[in-house]
Amino acid sequence: MLRLSLACNPLPPAPVDNVLAFVREQLRARDLSPGAHNPATANQLLALLLGPLRAYANPLKILELGNYGPLLESQTERTRKSVAVALLTAILQRNTTMTNEEEVAGIVRLCASLTNKSPDAQPGSISNASTTDMPYPGTPFDEDDLAEEQGLLARLVHLIRGPDVVTQLSLLTVARDALSRGGDL
Repeated sequence: MLRLSLACNPLPPAPVDNVLAFVREQLRARDLSPGAHNPATANQLLALLLGPLRAYANPLKILELGNYGPLLESQTERTRKSVAVALLTAILQRNTTMTNEEEVAGIVRLCASLTNKSPDAQPGSISNASTTDMPYPGTPFDEDDLAEEQGLLARLVHLIRGPDVVTQLSLLTVARDALSRGGDL
């Protein structure tokens, strides 16, 4: 249904948001916690979340989908990171600028999995990901992945542009406040 909605007419967000709301309700009704998903289900949910990013010419359009953020937040850390990396990559590849506080705050909120420490992170680990979300639990964290994620976040800041100096400062402050919540990795 999501692919059909995006293929037929991706501009109005309501049909896409309705599909996301339906999926959210089904997961909640069946009391499926993120860890209870089998790999096939997790992959389908990841594909569902990546669909709008691939379909929209402007990746900021996903901020108009009221159910996108809550559905993303209910997923595993691994899925959230995959979507955050895909979102940042889409924004950077398309050179999409963020010009207001809602856009900046929305994007950094969707990418919070790249900055916030996971509550179940292992002490002394170089990343904030949980080993239970790794393909093979107990495998070491990949420093290259961490560097790539942090590099994408650093490049994102260069696409924040306000029409004047005061607005620019306000937008950068929103980004700084959100990104600084992550602490040291």
